[in-house]
Amino acid sequence: MEVPEIVDVALIERGLKHSVIFKKFDALRPGSSIIIRIDDDPKPLYEYLLAKCGQTFRWEPVKKEPLVWQIKIVKGLQKHDEETIGEIVARDYGKAAIFKNLGIDFSCGGKRTIEEVCKQHGLAASELSLMLAAETQPLLTPDMDFQSWDIGFMCKYMVKLHHLYLKSNTPFIQELSKKISKTYGEKYPEIIEVVAIFEKISKLLMRSMDKEEQNIFPYIITLNEAYKSGSVIKEAAFGPLSFSVYLLEAEHENLTEDFRMLRTLTRNYQLPPYVPHSYGILYKMLQEYEDDIYLHLHLENNILFPKAIEIENEMREKKRIQ
Repeated sequence: MEVPEIVDVALIERGLKHSVIFKKFDALRPGSSIIIRIDDDPKPLYEYLLAKCGQTFRWEPVKKEPLVWQIKIVKGLQKHDEETIGEIVARDYGKAAIFKNLGIDFSCGGKRTIEEVCKQHGLAASELSLMLAAETQPLLTPDMDFQSWDIGFMCKYMVKLHHLYLKSNTPFIQELSKKISKTYGEKYPEIIEVVAIFEKISKLLMRSMDKEEQNIFPYIITLNEAYKSGSVIKEAAFGPLSFSVYLLEAEHENLTEDFRMLRTLTRNYQLPPYVPHSYGILYKMLQEYEDDIYLHLHLENNILFPKAIEIENEMREKKRIQ
């Protein structure tokens, strides 16, 4: 059995830490791993690797000591001929409910295969495959074949539907949750944590949507129009689309983790006993909000962004981006 190398980040010169770890990761064989020992917040390193490599690795906390983390980084097997869970859901969104009920993130972790998610979650791949094959429920949006959509149109759809939904409902949920917290926080202290987590979610969402509406989506629309017309465009001010997308996906992963925490705190949005009608309205809105987020992120991470990056790469190869 191969023993992973342990890399003590504290021994690496400050300005070289991320690049040294990336070089060690890049040199790994698929399926191999390294363990990093880090005495600082590991989140920036995780986001750096995600930006450089995409979701081609597993990030597994091994041990946490006072002020020190040990994290195992496993290089993915990269089975290009095997369908990913993101591709499965993109082909049939009715399968999303199965992954969600099992706690499997298909919206931000969509680049993993069935085998990989089953290994991570302790599931039998054969059983999950049978569950997916048996899923025959009709789609919530049977007339929407998202895979066939023009990516320029999809950008506008994301803004007009999903972004507008979030902007309209976020302030109401914030206000309602704070009112309930003030009245029932002493009896049900979890509602205080719900307010704090949702506040974090809303700030991250607004920042992410602003990036998309101001920079990412306008560039994708321009890129798509140039691709179809055969024209040449200038390089985006923010550089290659893939880098910006990987940073967005890192933010999206934080969102899905926050929603997992919300589900744990609320016991899957089960109401405490003897609470007013407003409490039920809040939990119902939170669940609908989460469902919209998962569809929103799925459309971006598994359909829109991969198609746009593929187009950009093709145009760059043909010298149509200058």
